[in-house]
Amino acid sequence: MNTTYCSIWNESLGAWVAASESTRTRGKRSASRVAAARIALTLPPSGHLRNAIATALLAMSGLGWSSLAQAQSVTCAPAPYNAYDSTASCMGLGSAASGIGATALGASAQAQLLGGLSVGYASLSAGQNSISLGFQAYSSAINSIYLGARTAPTTGATAGGAIGIGTDVTASGANAIATGSVAIASGANAVATGLLAIASGDNAISLGASSKATGLRSVAQGYQANAAALDAVAQGTTATATAQNAIAVGFQSVATQLNSVYIGSRTAAGTGATAVGAVAIGTDVTASKDNATAIGFQSKADAATSVALGPNAATSGAGGAMALGSGTIASNVNAVALGAASQATAAGATALGTFATVTGGNATAVGVGANSSANFAFAGGYQAHAAAENAVAVGTLANATGISSAALGNLANASADFSLAMGNQAVSAGIG
Repeated sequence: MNTTYCSIWNESLGAWVAASESTRTRGKRSASRVAAARIALTLPPSGHLRNAIATALLAMSGLGWSSLAQAQSVTCAPAPYNAYDSTASCMGLGSAASGIGATALGASAQAQLLGGLSVGYASLSAGQNSISLGFQAYSSAINSIYLGARTAPTTGATAGGAIGIGTDVTASGANAIATGSVAIASGANAVATGLLAIASGDNAISLGASSKATGLRSVAQGYQANAAALDAVAQGTTATATAQNAIAVGFQSVATQLNSVYIGSRTAAGTGATAVGAVAIGTDVTASKDNATAIGFQSKADAATSVALGPNAATSGAGGAMALGSGTIASNVNAVALGAASQATAAGATALGTFATVTGGNATAVGVGANSSANFAFAGGYQAHAAAENAVAVGTLANATGISSAALGNLANASADFSLAMGNQAVSAGIG
């Protein structure tokens, strides 16, 4: 025999339940008691029980039950501005979550794809598994993340695996990371950290406010540091490396040519490593010719393949010069000056010793204050002087002023061509 059932309010459970019509009902203690609908339900034999229960649940849905059989999409347009189904959830006026596991929290928040999370006013998660957290935060690619406020329309985390953290940040390269206000990481695997930092080269790294790493694999670290070429490195405030493999390290350091290196601070305009393969190390150092090396305060290597080592050391000329020591000068091809304030100013000249001076081609002066002023001359000893071609002066204050003359000994003097003065204070004034 069939039994007739109806829907009644169970006060202890706080829910509508099915009961035999013979069961006494007290109703719900509210105005809804008058409006409570009685639903007649006849249970057939057990073979039809499943269909009967389904029919009852469908009828009960009109009393406020939400169906779980919807697609994975919910919209929080009507009050109370929250909704969920078996996989998607939203909360906030105008928010919406679409896709399995999608969640949107906040007014107008949108989570549009599988696994998306959008939290904050008008935030938008438009990529699979993407996360947007903050005012108008925007992540649009798979596994992308944006954390922070966003007011500029072109910003956001817009590439696969990209991460943007800060205000109006742009992470548009695959797996790029941008952190800091208005930071931009647009190269693949690039990292930009700091206010207005930019990393636009693939695998580039930019660290510091207004720093820029625009070359492939370039690195810029420091305020306004600029690495603008392939594998360039700029480290320090306003450091600049603008050529392939260039390295600039230090305050305002500059390396502008292929394989050039500048290490140290720079305060004077025109200084830096400005030629191919040039190396400049120190403060206000200049290496301006190919493969030149300048090391020391205000040292200057202005000849190709030359070396200037020491404070204010300087090289110039056609190339190959070496100036080693404080204030040394080697100003001609293959000239060598070694010793404080020594000078070699002719081609092939060699000056060894403090204040040693050579002005003759292929001439040599060895000793403090030694001086060779003619081609192929040689002066050796304290203030020795060889002043004629092929002249030789050896000894303290020795003096050879005749062509091919020789003065050997302290205060020896050979003044005539081809003459020889040998011994202490020896003098030769005639033809040898």
